[in-house]
Order: sequence, then structure tokens, then C-alpha cells
Amino acid sequence: MIDEILGSKVKLKILRFFFDFPLVKRNVREIAKECKIGLGVAANTLRDLKNAGIVVEEKTGKEINYSLNMNSKFYEPVKKIFEIEKEELGNLPFFYKNLISDIVTSTKRLADACFLFGSLVTGTFTSKSDVDLFFVSSKEEKIREACLKIEKRYETKLQVIIIKKNEIKKFKKSSLFKTIKKESLLLFDNNNIKEMIG
Repeated sequence: MIDEILGSKVKLKILRFFFDFPLVKRNVREIAKECKIGLGVAANTLRDLKNAGIVVEEKTGKEINYSLNMNSKFYEPVKKIFEIEKEELGNLPFFYKNLISDIVTSTKRLADACFLFGSLVTGTFTSKSDVDLFFVSSKEEKIREACLKIEKRYETKLQVIIIKKNEIKKFKKSSLFKTIKKESLLLFDNNNIKEMIG
């Protein structure tokens, strides 16, 4: 039963949208556009979420709109999960939460650590802001390929800085190091890199 609600990235994207905007009602096309997913995938996923009882559909003439089912037994537990995510990511808009989720999913096996820094962390971002990422990894080319795909999908520029683990000591002397140490959000750490950075 819980797989029907949280069993895929697409389900998480759609639920993240609804929990960010709990009172909205949207049709399949609007949801697909907001979540940057295909129309068919959106329709199938909404059907699964409806069958699980976390989403309801409402017909208005020929149009079918979907919204959260606040009476579902899963509503409060799933809401709590997204509240925890909101605490971790701050008040980032929905669009950036999905983008960051895709970055983590696409790069976690390729890097020792990833930090988000810059305007998204300081709260000074605009719709034209780059997404600033700092990776510690020996697989630079693969990370850049993954980030390029995400850039195309979200039509957003990713500013990517990558160093190898053995370059951390040298990196500590840079001005960027001070920024990352002071104003960054750790997205993942597979190898105690945060401890090494200090």
C-alpha cells in the first residue's frame, strides 16, 4: 500500500507539488507541466495515487481535476515527511525542490559529497538564478553529463564546481571554501567530507 504512494520519483514529485500547494486542484496537463514529467506518466501516476486514496479526482464538465485527499489515513504521515523535507531545504519553491531531488538522485552514486550554495541558500534567488553546486568526486565527466541532462529538463543553468577528495586541503585556501563552509546546504555526504572540510 505504501508503495502506491511513495514508490517512485514521479509519485514523490506529484505529492511534493500537492503538499506545497495543498488547496489547489489541477488537471493532468497542468500537473505534468509543473512536475516536468510526461503526460502519460502523470496520468498513470495520478490514477495510482487516487487508488491509494491520497488524491481525489473531481469532474467539472469534461475536465477532471485532482487534489489532495485530506481525509486519507495517509495524509498526515505523508504531510509529515514533506514537512521534514521543508525544514531541510528551507523555503525553496516547489520547482527547486524537484530539481534538487533530481540532482541528488542522479549524482549520489558518482560523488563523495554535494553542497548547494549561493542564492538558493542565502534566499536571494530570482527566477533567473543559477543553481550553484559543489561536488567532491573523481568522476567529473559523469557528474557534468548528469547535470547537463537536468539543465535541459528544467531549463535552468547549473553552476557546477568539482574537486577531487585529495584536493580538499588545497581548496581550503580559496575564498569559495569560506562561502561553502559558511553558507551551504549539504545535499549528501557518502564519505565524511563535511568533517574533512570542517
